[in-house]
Amino acid sequence: MNEEAEKLRHWLGTGSINIFGRPFSGKDTQSKNLSTIFQAPIIGGGDIIRSSTDDQQIQEIIDKGNLAPQQDYLKLVIPYLSNEEYNGKPLILNSLGRWHGEEEPIMSAAHLTRHPVKAVINLEISEEDVWKRWEAAKHRKDRGFRNDDNDLSIKNRLAEFQNKTVPVIEYYNEKGILITVNGTQAEDDVSKKILTQLLQKLEH
Repeated sequence: MNEEAEKLRHWLGTGSINIFGRPFSGKDTQSKNLSTIFQAPIIGGGDIIRSSTDDQQIQEIIDKGNLAPQQDYLKLVIPYLSNEEYNGKPLILNSLGRWHGEEEPIMSAAHLTRHPVKAVINLEISEEDVWKRWEAAKHRKDRGFRNDDNDLSIKNRLAEFQNKTVPVIEYYNEKGILITVNGTQAEDDVSKKILTQLLQKLEH
C-alpha cells in the first residue's frame, strides 16, 4: 500500500477530505486513520464548538444533541482553516459544515486557504446500527465524557442528520466528489474501502 499511499498523498497535496456519517459511524476513527496516512491535521467542527464557546445558550443546544446556530458555527469554525500551523499541509475535516447552507462557505474557505475539498466520505450506517453501537459504547465506557452522549441527545442528533446533513451529502454528490462506504464493516475493512475508492477517484 506504500506506493498507492504515496500516489494519494501526491493527489491530495494541501487539499482536504471531509468525513460525514451518523453518530457512531466511525468518523473519529477513520479521521485518525486518514490523518496518519496523509500526515494531516484533523479539524473537527464539533470539537471546536465544544471546546471554544463560552456562550451558555449555545452549549445547552449542543448538549441536547442539536447543532450550533449556523452563524455562530461558521464564525467559530472557518477561521481554523487559515491557522498558520496548517500552511502547506493537507487536512482531514471531521464533519465540517454539517448543516445545509454551510457547505458552500466551507468549500469557499477551504479553497481560499489552499486546502480545497477534494473528496467527501459518507460512512453509511442505519439508525438501528447507531442504537446498537450506542448501547455497546455505554457498556464499554470508552468514549470519554461528552455531555451530548445520552438517549435524548442521540435521538436529536439522528434527526439533525436526516434533516440538515443529508442535504449537505447530496450537495457533495452533485459535485462529483462523494464517496459512500458501508460503515458497518470492521474498522480495517472500512479503511481499505476508503483508500480503494480514493484511488479510483484519482485514476479517473
